[in-house]
Amino acid sequence: MNWDTSIENFKNYLKLERGLSMNSIESYEFDLIQFRNYIIKNSINESPKKCSSSTVRRYLYKNLSNKKSRSQARSISALKSFFNYLLFEGEINSSPLNDIESPKIENKLPEVLTEDEIKRLISSVNLDSEFGQRNKTIIEVLYGTGIRVSELTELKLSNIFFEENILKVTGKGNKERFVPLGKIASIEIKKYLTNRDKLKINSKFSDILFLNRYGRQLTRSMIFKIISDSYKRIDIDKKISPHTLRHSFATHLLKTPNQFYMIAGLVGLLMGGTQPVARATFSLFIPETKDTTSFFSFYDVTEKIGIFFGLLFYAFSAQLTGSVRFSVLIFMFFFFVGALLLIRVPRIDKSKLA
Repeated sequence: MNWDTSIENFKNYLKLERGLSMNSIESYEFDLIQFRNYIIKNSINESPKKCSSSTVRRYLYKNLSNKKSRSQARSISALKSFFNYLLFEGEINSSPLNDIESPKIENKLPEVLTEDEIKRLISSVNLDSEFGQRNKTIIEVLYGTGIRVSELTELKLSNIFFEENILKVTGKGNKERFVPLGKIASIEIKKYLTNRDKLKINSKFSDILFLNRYGRQLTRSMIFKIISDSYKRIDIDKKISPHTLRHSFATHLLKTPNQFYMIAGLVGLLMGGTQPVARATFSLFIPETKDTTSFFSFYDVTEKIGIFFGLLFYAFSAQLTGSVRFSVLIFMFFFFVGALLLIRVPRIDKSKLA
């Protein structure tokens, strides 16, 4: 098996079995092709099955020693994942990267913009240019929703709910979620749509929100260029990228320490308290027995079934009615029915059973 075939099979594995996004798969592919090119350039007669640890070490030393630790870690991670895949498929007996450790990455606080700097960035967009309104809308949506660049480029018209002020975005691993849409971002999208309708849109991308001059989907690199061009027009001594807007969005949600502790506390109570309370309530209905494992196994199974049917009814209602409001009502109905069923469970005074 040659390098190209192995890399192609690995890409299919990442897409079909691990469900990674195309951006993640392309990042893996880039690092693997770099390694393959090194093998070919240096006339190293080693296939993926026969690749040695010494070859990998020489490659890392010659090609990555001058790069930042984060880039080194990413390349090593890609190679490890690739050879672990070959190991899983039975193509090799051991990975040549078993004894190679990734460099430690220094965690730095992300760069953020102040609210005044955000306003200046948005104001720097030339609205008289052909795609000025589009570029302004892109900045407003990135900052107003905190979504990723990949989620922005994949954003569809059919997933924008103006009445509910909600976006449905597809994130990493093709996972969908709903994101609140701010009033200003919503207004800018509507303004942009009047200009978008004037384009000669490629039928393949008719549902994609942000398009280039040829009516095709914008790329990630184009989004970075739009932000970079706007950044160059203002005097800010910071490195700005689309990720900066995402970090700024999260930072500006919390303006005071009290807000931070309040939100952190609420999230902690919700995420950390819901399941323990549910399990504790369930335990009250278990009869006196030493075999509590069977009852809690039943609880775990029904919990998974409940999650499945909950999401099914939610999605079915949203699809049928075209509004997520009715889906919320369905959830309320399930909670109401559950409360009625709990009330009907007979109370047992365990002290009388002793």
